Amino acid sequence: MGEYNPDRPYVLGMQWAPMVKAPVVLDTATEAGYTFRTATEKVDRVWLRSTSTPPGRPTRTELLVNLYQAGVIAGTGPVRKLVIPCGSGALLAGAALGGSAMSVEDAVANPSDPRYIALTGPGAAARFWFSTVTAAVQGALYRRRILDVSVLYVMSGPFADLAEGVTLGLERPSAGVVWPMDETLTGPALHAAATEVRRSRLGELNPWWSTAATPLTTKWRMPYTYAGHTSPTSGLTAWAAPGGTNVNVCLQVAGSALDDAVFRLHYLALEVAYGGGEPGRRRRGRHL
Repeated sequence: MGEYNPDRPYVLGMQWAPMVKAPVVLDTATEAGYTFRTATEKVDRVWLRSTSTPPGRPTRTELLVNLYQAGVIAGTGPVRKLVIPCGSGALLAGAALGGSAMSVEDAVANPSDPRYIALTGPGAAARFWFSTVTAAVQGALYRRRILDVSVLYVMSGPFADLAEGVTLGLERPSAGVVWPMDETLTGPALHAAATEVRRSRLGELNPWWSTAATPLTTKWRMPYTYAGHTSPTSGLTAWAAPGGTNVNVCLQVAGSALDDAVFRLHYLALEVAYGGGEPGRRRRGRHL
């Protein structure tokens, strides 16, 4: 007799492999899941096994496992986005305020005003912190599932003449480490033409989740949270100001740039996409 329902479910029983008949192709936009039962009330670890190299940069790829309590996944709620302005910053070698800007945060507050930060020559850099500890931000993000963190920016300069002209990194000055996140920043060559707000995605996993480790000393990654959980975890509140083990966004011109190469930063802000609460949910990632 022929198969009349090619989409009928497969009975897995107690077998462990294979979980599915067909391979699951992973990407950055799809969450594939399975339902299982456990005899205990607590599950600490889930083993994820990949049979092929995940997509993306070989040294910048993470795999994330989300563990939900059955029946509550729909309770994550609608996805919202919150834009958090730059609260302060520091100009390093080769960086200067322009367009009558009074401060770093003033220079990058509005993409359509004449104020900006100029990064001139090889290695020019600037640090940025964000207003993540305000009552409005806490009310929006506290105990929420953070789905994505991005940096919004408007830049101009000789990007066409220099591959990876400006790198965006996450830096912990106390550790002396700048962890590169995006070398694909771009913008028009003419400074007056810089109007388009672009997005640099940092993703869902925080490379600086631990105050006791750096991305160089551990391959584990934890999802972004507002304020971290138990010590030594760290959240977006660590991006609010310099000092201690806090973290900043760092923009730095490539060392191969010409001495007279000028990049202008017209706008910079943090964008956080988030959902509802996190009842019965555990998450962990691993850097590959």
